[in-house]
Amino acid sequence: MARHFTLSLLVLGLSATTAFSAVATQAAEKDSIAFGDLLVRGLQQAPTQASEAGQTLALSQSEALKHVYAKAGHAALWTDANGWRPHAHALLRYLGGLTAHGINRDLYHYERLQNLLRAPAAEHRVEAEFRLSDAFIRLYREFGQSDASQTKTDIPSPTQFLKPAQALDALLPLHPQYWALSRALVEQLQQSQDAGVEALHLPRILREGDEAPQIQILANKLRASGDYLGPDTRHFSAELSHALKAFQKKRGLGVDGTLGPMTAAELNANQDSRIQQLISNLERWRSAPRQFGDSHIAVNIAAQELRYVHEGELVTQMKVIVGKPSRPTPVTSSAVAEVVLNPDWTVPYRIAVKDKLPLIQKDPGYIDRHGFTVREGWHPDAAQVDPSSIDWAQLNADNFPYVLRQKPGANNALGVVKFLFPNPYSVYLHDTPNHQLFQRNLRLFSSGCVRLSEPMELAGYLLRHHGKSTDTIELGSADARTQSHILASPVPVHLQYWTSWVDEEGELAFLPDIYGKDAASMRQRGESGQLLSANELLARLDSGSTTLLAQASTVQP
Repeated sequence: MARHFTLSLLVLGLSATTAFSAVATQAAEKDSIAFGDLLVRGLQQAPTQASEAGQTLALSQSEALKHVYAKAGHAALWTDANGWRPHAHALLRYLGGLTAHGINRDLYHYERLQNLLRAPAAEHRVEAEFRLSDAFIRLYREFGQSDASQTKTDIPSPTQFLKPAQALDALLPLHPQYWALSRALVEQLQQSQDAGVEALHLPRILREGDEAPQIQILANKLRASGDYLGPDTRHFSAELSHALKAFQKKRGLGVDGTLGPMTAAELNANQDSRIQQLISNLERWRSAPRQFGDSHIAVNIAAQELRYVHEGELVTQMKVIVGKPSRPTPVTSSAVAEVVLNPDWTVPYRIAVKDKLPLIQKDPGYIDRHGFTVREGWHPDAAQVDPSSIDWAQLNADNFPYVLRQKPGANNALGVVKFLFPNPYSVYLHDTPNHQLFQRNLRLFSSGCVRLSEPMELAGYLLRHHGKSTDTIELGSADARTQSHILASPVPVHLQYWTSWVDEEGELAFLPDIYGKDAASMRQRGESGQLLSANELLARLDSGSTTLLAQASTVQP
């Protein structure tokens, strides 16, 4: 029988007090035992940790290891009779580059593997074999969560171990914005840390012409952000107001040159918090669909903006209204399949009992004035009920057997058009009769659906680009008939949440975290051991040139 390098994978079956050196000795003494037999025996027990002189071997993918090594015929994947194979070093380089993506490489055995791959002893090879496989499988699963063809339970095939960088790159986002943010993270880490600019505490709202000590702090902060080049001053000059407007525009704030609480909060955000914000957005990109489609609709919930792209070109963008923080617009991806003109509105139960019922109880005439009908249930043929026959005062959230429907017309909450796409949240895009709300800087007024400032423009494009040749648009009076248009080719729609991005001029922009998702992401990183400060990330970034760092610095897909 041909003899190849044998690793005693019995280490997976050892107790936490058994040394790796003992495993190597056993392997040497039982050299005649087939490698596969040793592997199977070890994998049958497969605990998550063992130790060598206090060094803990923590394997998060032990069950997946059994599967992979069984498919590989219980052969070593990273080594042969001549030592470590090239792809073992390739994976180590890849792990080193994870810092450029805001990922804590320590969770993938990076430091230990650096030492192990320089150590020739058999016990070191045993340990490194497991750590390399564990790191690769874990990263493959985490990267693969955004791909429709991948799930959290998917694991790489043994052949993918031979080209680990290629296998992992194939799961990363293709969006240029992801790579732009990755480069921005590297640049932010390489910049000097905050120079101790004093926090800005406002006694009151400050405007152009005011005099106050806080204005000098404002000047220092705007100078640090690159928006102000003037001298120190306690006077709120026109130049300083202009610089503040530039800052507000980049941060998605109200551009009024006035220093209020929200603007002060953004000015007080330090570099470390901005780096954490970048990492949170990179995480969300890795969880989003890897590709959006040559034609698609993308809504940035945090920016309250919609962009429609057709065949790779931006066709239109518009302001939108999204859910209030208590009823946030969900992150989801689907495809718009139907455009409905002059829609009616069946009021969701939650909105009916929480929003509409109190209004009706206060003013029963509300129903007729706003074009509502009352039905006995959710069935399309449910009988209509005379609202004057109902004792509204006796109804509540636990006792509301009716369904409210609003007729098409000028008062309809959906306006003149809605865009339907299947999703588990029952949300959609639609018009609104309250267009004055689009003048607000923060537009958080809906119950989860997305209201569009230019809905008929989007409807026209969708019907022209993706509709049927017979589709026509008819809009008229309040009694105009409802028209449903099924698109010949559904258009992907992505409701996503990004609070930082790089704009067309290459400027890094940040937005307020309207739903607290950045803060929640940071807490989760802390709980999972992913959270690293800017200084900790910088120390890992300086450890050497790596594959992913090179990509993040130069690649624009």
